[in-house]
Amino acid sequence: MVGRNDPCPCGSGKKYKKCCGKEQVVDLQEIISLELEKIMEGFSEEGLESANYFEVEQRTHHWQKALSEVFDKDIIEATAYESYIFHDRVDIWRKYIARQKKHQKRQRIIDILTSWEEPFYLLAEIQKVEGENFVIRDVLTSDTYQFPGSTQGQLGDWLFGLVIRNPLDTEKELQPTSGILFIPSHQTAVVESIKSKLENGVHDSLELYKVFAEQAQLPELPAFGADVLALVESFLKRHQLKNELPRNMAYSFLTEVPLNARKPEGVAAGILQAINIFGFFGNLYVTQKTLAEYFDTSVASLTKYRDLMENYLMERIKEMPEYMKNPDSDPSFDPDMDFDLDMSMPQMLTTMGTDPRITESGMWQMVMRTQHSGAESEIDLNQIIQQSMNSTYTPADDAEAAQLMSYQAYDALTEKERRKLAKQAFKLDSENTDANLLMAEITPDPAEKQKYYLKAIQSGQQKSELEPDADITWDFVLHRPLLRALFAYGAWLMEQKKYAESIQPLETLLELNPSDQQGARWLLASAYIRAGKWVEAEDFMIEFPPEEYGAIDFYFDSIMDMHDGTLEGSELKELNMEAVIWNTDVLDLIKDGKNPGEFPRSLSLEGGNEDEAKLIYWLIYGMPGIKNFV
Repeated sequence: MVGRNDPCPCGSGKKYKKCCGKEQVVDLQEIISLELEKIMEGFSEEGLESANYFEVEQRTHHWQKALSEVFDKDIIEATAYESYIFHDRVDIWRKYIARQKKHQKRQRIIDILTSWEEPFYLLAEIQKVEGENFVIRDVLTSDTYQFPGSTQGQLGDWLFGLVIRNPLDTEKELQPTSGILFIPSHQTAVVESIKSKLENGVHDSLELYKVFAEQAQLPELPAFGADVLALVESFLKRHQLKNELPRNMAYSFLTEVPLNARKPEGVAAGILQAINIFGFFGNLYVTQKTLAEYFDTSVASLTKYRDLMENYLMERIKEMPEYMKNPDSDPSFDPDMDFDLDMSMPQMLTTMGTDPRITESGMWQMVMRTQHSGAESEIDLNQIIQQSMNSTYTPADDAEAAQLMSYQAYDALTEKERRKLAKQAFKLDSENTDANLLMAEITPDPAEKQKYYLKAIQSGQQKSELEPDADITWDFVLHRPLLRALFAYGAWLMEQKKYAESIQPLETLLELNPSDQQGARWLLASAYIRAGKWVEAEDFMIEFPPEEYGAIDFYFDSIMDMHDGTLEGSELKELNMEAVIWNTDVLDLIKDGKNPGEFPRSLSLEGGNEDEAKLIYWLIYGMPGIKNFV
């Protein structure tokens, strides 16, 4: 007999264990695997008695009643059966394994069967993907394991269910049961509840699975939220939008986002407009004006809650698995499934102005809570955020208090209250960017205004330390005051007819934020033209995305063509006809010829609406040839 360390008889010169002996090792592993598989499959025939089958049948019937609203029949049957044999009546399983061990001669199989005698409930986070396996961390013990991969889970998700230690290849390998459940990363409440029950000891497995049913129960909305949802449902029913998704999205928004609203009509209109923009209405498209009229509310009120809903939907989309955002990335994705979503985002800027977006204050408060949370894990952090999301953030110092008060000033309902809060914010922190912007707004003297604007930019630059071409500049809320200061200063210089001077802050703004979520490119194009820099204007506008905002493009192109002398005769006479098609309100403003004054604090842009007309008129006011449009 050839020893493992003897020269291999094949003549390779290697030791037997490193040569032909490898094949025997592989054969032995296959034999062990087949034997273990046979033992596992034999339990259903040899492990249970008639009385046990009756108990399992009664148990499954009971579990169906308790869990049918959250799990399908197959999952309930699997979890009821496996929790019976591997936990609640694990004595039956252990007796079967003990009998099998007596028949085994290979110590390796006996050792593995010994590890099988202790199945356990596992709640673990998916931390890595290694080949075809997940690397998971047990939430209770912090032990890490190798676990078979699955398309149902992704990094950051949790998995829960019964497992068996299976040290066939490695001591850290686990064998799942068929009832393993994957929990999405955002469902921290489910994870915390299961963790608490596991820590206290599990005497009845059904109590663990009831957590999913309890979390699935939709809490009753408060009276105001219920009124909003009723209005949304009425609109959906009237327009025969039978897909449940818009209704469920509205419900989730109303339960998760704190609102400070007086009338449900404005909230309902904003929710529906956001859902409409995201493409959830299929082929139906309803304008803001139509929705505002339908609910007898103002476009301004609609816009406020549309922005909140848009931000909420964007966060939900970010949490979606990749295959739902991009079905082509997963060949197993069923395009016929009931998921009527158009995930393509509108590229057209719909909101702009010198005031912050309605969602910015809440984002800032969340960042502050995160920085001061002291959380040691993502679970701790999510819990802190969930507990505090319905309360106003308490500032840690005067600088934070000034920023929060500035946001409150922007949201004030009256000019008197806005001015009062602005002064209080500036008193708390005279270096605060937004406090300086608000002071510039309420100061009548142009020289003083400019000092406040420049101070706002300087303080913003010191706090942000931004690099040019930072594509994520806008995404981090602490950068936005600086971007707002550059925008507001550039707009103010244009209002003062200092067009050449306005170019520098606007160019700086676009260098810092090339994605331009503020619409600064339109102001810069206007500044070039009104400063007489026609070549720069033409070169700059070539970079505009094609057909991004046709109405503005039409006016800028026409004015530059008139300057070049390439637009004359019949084409010049047809300007009015085309202008009428784009937006008739612009023509009324041109006829009146009034100075548009300061740049609007907030605009809600939609093709043909009044806010679009205000923006266009502000951009082209005083340019040569605009009377030709009327």
